[in-house]
Amino acid sequence: MQVNKHRVEPPSTSVECYWKKPTLSRVGTTLKYITVQQMSKKEVPHRPSASALYTDFVLEAKKRKLQHCELIKYQDDFKHSNVMRYSLHCFIMDQPPKIQADVDNLVDIMKTTFNRAAISAIEEATRMQYKSSLWYEMRYGRITASKAHEVSVCHTPDGSLVATIMGAKIPDTIAMKRGRSLELSVRKTVSTTLNKKIRTCGLYVCQDNPMLAASPDGLLKDAIVEIKCPTKAKAKNNYLKNGIISEKCKAQVQLQMHATGMKKCYFCVADSNFEETKNVDIILVKYEDDYVNNLIKNLYIFWKKNIYPILYRSTSL
Repeated sequence: MQVNKHRVEPPSTSVECYWKKPTLSRVGTTLKYITVQQMSKKEVPHRPSASALYTDFVLEAKKRKLQHCELIKYQDDFKHSNVMRYSLHCFIMDQPPKIQADVDNLVDIMKTTFNRAAISAIEEATRMQYKSSLWYEMRYGRITASKAHEVSVCHTPDGSLVATIMGAKIPDTIAMKRGRSLELSVRKTVSTTLNKKIRTCGLYVCQDNPMLAASPDGLLKDAIVEIKCPTKAKAKNNYLKNGIISEKCKAQVQLQMHATGMKKCYFCVADSNFEETKNVDIILVKYEDDYVNNLIKNLYIFWKKNIYPILYRSTSL
């Protein structure tokens, strides 16, 4: 038994001697305090200053041509090399301060920058629409077709409409969810009825007014397609009544036609019981040049007065 006791006891060499205890453990007993230098006999290695480290990092990042580094994006000479540069925020950031502060000069440069190639690149990169983060970025600060009518009659410079244009989140309503869930099925029904293939598309920026944009639900060779899916029979009147589309929807499809260069629109309103009936009312809407010119004039005035100042402040901080 005595042998077993000695066997389970730790060897004397494993017990730390009291004179080998760390100096820090004596603080509060025999020592009142201890300095950092006294904690270790080793010399602290030299470390570069924060500013020097930052400068070296930025130089190395530029040397490697990094594009996805957040620090690089805040450098004065940073330029986006992809579709992202067509975001209004990024576009304004890339301009000299004098141009940023002059809205008329800025818009002139926008019109020359957003050529057919740029518009095509934006449309192709945003074909996933609401599933694409780039789609939201390209819409930021732009008046889109779905908001055209509201903007044309709005007299509130700092209300919810402006907040929405500037990226405020919109509540996901039952109607919106139903529209997303039925869009593919309604699209197939419309395609069969018209005997035409409908292709998906992304965001179209208006070449003559790049602060305006539109995302139709589909494209044909010579027309756009816009689909509405009301949740109730009464709600159908919000889109279509006695064969005439509402003012809100008219402004939407007219701007969509303008942005895409099409002269016709098939405006499609699904039955509130589409899941059972498969019925869709299809109305052919033609492009109205005078109406669109007047609409764009009002939209530009609103953007210049209420949206541009916010964009300018956000890019000049």
